[in-house]
Amino acid sequence: MGNKETLKIPVIRERFEEALMLRKTSIRKLGDISEIERTEKTIRRYLSKGEMPPDLLDRIGKYLNVDPEYLSGGYGRGLDKIEDKYTRTVLRSQLKAERFPYPYLKSEQMKLGYEEYFEHILIMHDISMNQFLNLPSGQRQELQLEIERAIASVISKHFKCDARGREGLPDLQYLEVMIGNDDPIDNENGITWRAGGEADRRD
Repeated sequence: MGNKETLKIPVIRERFEEALMLRKTSIRKLGDISEIERTEKTIRRYLSKGEMPPDLLDRIGKYLNVDPEYLSGGYGRGLDKIEDKYTRTVLRSQLKAERFPYPYLKSEQMKLGYEEYFEHILIMHDISMNQFLNLPSGQRQELQLEIERAIASVISKHFKCDARGREGLPDLQYLEVMIGNDDPIDNENGITWRAGGEADRRD
């Protein structure tokens, strides 16, 4: 009886190579890292096929300090849905490996569920979550983008570095990119997006 085929997930070669350049390393060097647990030849073979086992992609992402979801083509899939050309261009410009570190670095952000954060904004302005959920999906996404863009603009006006002391607030538009990727609160499918890329299904 043959072995069951190992699950594979997509890997985008362009983003993979971008991450290697960012960390000044190579596939050959990855093959020499014991934590990666794969040879250079194996990594190249998977990369040429455009897919690899999720555990391998996670180990590589952790070593490179780049979110595996970014390497797999996440973040940006829904940008074509955004009608405003300028907004699409701005969001695409934010899709860089350096802006998507390995998830554990965003643990503080993950503690705050996005839906709860957004719902509090609405409630403070006397708008119910049901009112929001009754809007068409495209309008919900547009509203979230406009609110987040306004908040980010005010923050950038008053702060020049983030909590880790980094100049220029490099992750300021992280949430805007997440929203642009898809409707974070998908009422039709009963899915709630959480900061850090997690999803909870509402039964």
